[in-house]
Amino acid sequence: MRTVFTFFLLVLVAMAGNAQQQKIDPNNEEYKKLNARMDEWDKGVKERPSPYKEKYRNVALNPGMPVCRDVSLYAAIDQSTIRILYAFNPEDIDDPESYDDLQRLEIGQTHTKYYSAYVYQEDSCTTKYIQETNRIFHTSYLVDDPRAQIVMSLRGKHQGWSRYLFSEFFKDLSTNRLTEYCRMPDLLGKYDRYYTEDIPTQEWQ
Repeated sequence: MRTVFTFFLLVLVAMAGNAQQQKIDPNNEEYKKLNARMDEWDKGVKERPSPYKEKYRNVALNPGMPVCRDVSLYAAIDQSTIRILYAFNPEDIDDPESYDDLQRLEIGQTHTKYYSAYVYQEDSCTTKYIQETNRIFHTSYLVDDPRAQIVMSLRGKHQGWSRYLFSEFFKDLSTNRLTEYCRMPDLLGKYDRYYTEDIPTQEWQ
């Protein structure tokens, strides 16, 4: 299955508010190359519905995307031996632009993890982009600055926040317990939550 980027980055929003304290030189050659790579990923993006456009005024739109997450802070708890990809609500299985999402199940020796491959890819790109910007300009921008939000492109048909897209599910195989980590939309990140519960034994017939 070909890899498809369904998100594009809008991380400069986070930098704009600190322009007086930390300077970005848009003519820096390394910085221009970095942005050229980002533009390459973002080719083919179509129009994104917006409540500020007249034709979308009477259309119910999903809440916005959550704040980006710094994947460099992640720690490994297991190593998967099986990875399964799910095209979520595809109109055409051969056309990833018609998916709501591409979701991933990873199965290891002690844990399983179920999450959005697109969201993880977006967080990874944002983390790398800001790390590279900090290296080039000796700045100290944060990936999870409240102003650095994920903005979805139109390579997938989904247009906003939803639980199935922005939750991660971990199953501890040793204790048979399930944990869900849920990221809230827009600037509601302070309300991010998780819960853990026992998984009931299924009596299959």
